[in-house]
Amino acid sequence: MSLSKQYRAIKLILFPRYSTIWDIFLLLKDLSTSSRTPKNLDFLPKDPNIRLAGLALSHMDPIIIRTTDKSIVKEKNISDWLERSKLILETLIELKDYTSARAFVIEFISTYFFLVTLYVMQQIDKKSLREMFGSIKFDDGAIVQLMNFIKSESWKNVLVKLDVYDAFDVLLRFYAFSIKEMIKKLNKDVIEDISKKLAPLLELFKNEEELFALYERTINKVISKRDGFLSKMLSSSIIILIEGYARCFLTNDRNVESLNRLKKFLIKSRELYEFSKSFSNYSDVGVLSFHTSIEILSGIIDNNIERAMGILRSLGLLLIKEKEEIIGVTERSMLKLPPEIFSLPPPLTPPPINMVDRLSPSNFLLLANEILEEITTSGLERKNILKTALLMNPNYFKQFLFRSVSDPVSSFALLFLMGSPSVFLFETIIFITTQLTDSSSDRLLCDIISSLDILLRVKKNIVQHLDARYKERYPYVTQLASFYLYRDSFLISLMMTNETRQKIVKTTSGKRLMKTLNEIYNYLEKIYGKTPLVKKEDISELFA
Repeated sequence: MSLSKQYRAIKLILFPRYSTIWDIFLLLKDLSTSSRTPKNLDFLPKDPNIRLAGLALSHMDPIIIRTTDKSIVKEKNISDWLERSKLILETLIELKDYTSARAFVIEFISTYFFLVTLYVMQQIDKKSLREMFGSIKFDDGAIVQLMNFIKSESWKNVLVKLDVYDAFDVLLRFYAFSIKEMIKKLNKDVIEDISKKLAPLLELFKNEEELFALYERTINKVISKRDGFLSKMLSSSIIILIEGYARCFLTNDRNVESLNRLKKFLIKSRELYEFSKSFSNYSDVGVLSFHTSIEILSGIIDNNIERAMGILRSLGLLLIKEKEEIIGVTERSMLKLPPEIFSLPPPLTPPPINMVDRLSPSNFLLLANEILEEITTSGLERKNILKTALLMNPNYFKQFLFRSVSDPVSSFALLFLMGSPSVFLFETIIFITTQLTDSSSDRLLCDIISSLDILLRVKKNIVQHLDARYKERYPYVTQLASFYLYRDSFLISLMMTNETRQKIVKTTSGKRLMKTLNEIYNYLEKIYGKTPLVKKEDISELFA
């Protein structure tokens, strides 16, 4: 198979939306030279070129069977997906296309994590999950197949050949830690059932000391080999660990030892990030903002507000300079987006799992949602890191936040990293209210609600002051200044469901916040007129 023919198969496997009808037609034409059907994994062609074509076409088989009101995960679909994925990697290795093989590893592990998370969430019975997938049923055999993968020697051999096994192992252990923290406060019977079914995965995480030792060894190995791909793979995966710690710090596990261990992970992650930059020909704003969030987290954990402010201000100066120099067409489209987009909740649409989902006509109806999901997901990662900083050291983070919003450069970067700070605080409130937490988290919840209330009241007072003092000289000052208040109240109202409101008003600070919001709504109504109310779905689980 020529390189052009090989790319047809790779496009269909890795980038199906960039494939064409000619790719499928010519792949099938290539296969017509073989008497073996591409639909049966036991009878694929021996020629690796033709085999890749067959595997690309068999990759169209769905992993999850979807109907209008339910989703089914069957044992055979999972078994075929695992076997097919391994055969794709083995074939790419045989063709010496290690770059495509490693790229496919990333897609595979993302899908694997999603399937396991879907199973856990289905056990928890999240309402937002039913909105996206309808009722969900996992065959017991499907979970067994997913867990058997972890113990598979044949899979291990493939990953070793690609020199990604150590990094892959770190990701699995990060994920095991995160899942353990996710289920820790559930009903005892549910924990026992999930722990039994996912034992091969959960047993990978023993303790934080062992995990850090593995992380450190793997990073040292990657740096010594000067492997740019693995450095980026490991560098971005730290978010899995950070999200686990965010949940950890909402329980009784909040202690100095865990805090110090997270510091060690972040220091090692910084070393890896600095190394990975040597493999980039240009500055990636998305990657830079991700790691800036991590550096802010490190500063807040160390009670070093000045360092956190300095890091945020440096990003602000860079972003302003980049935006000033954008002319015409650019790959820096992220910098052209309005900051409000990073405050929008992710759309309640099922994410694509396999090729059948990606090449479905329904995608045209959901195209705007697909674009929005891609953007908001990148924002969610940054916000989850900053949310962890808030949960771990609320007093210092509050000082950091209030100082940043009044600084012209820092506030620029802050809007880029988290969207509206007020909405960010409200998202964190939703996160806390959806967790089964102890009394210390109740105090934390009240503290964050109070911070949001203060921030909104300060904005409202500024608008009223401008209206009273400068309206005669600048007739439009009230309307324009009210935009910033309107932005916060509008975005908060998108997420304010009856369920969330009921949880908030159980506290004194929550009642004050609701009073402040009502005052703001009434004030803005006098300026902009009445906005019609729209019934909203409960999306609180999206922030859990």
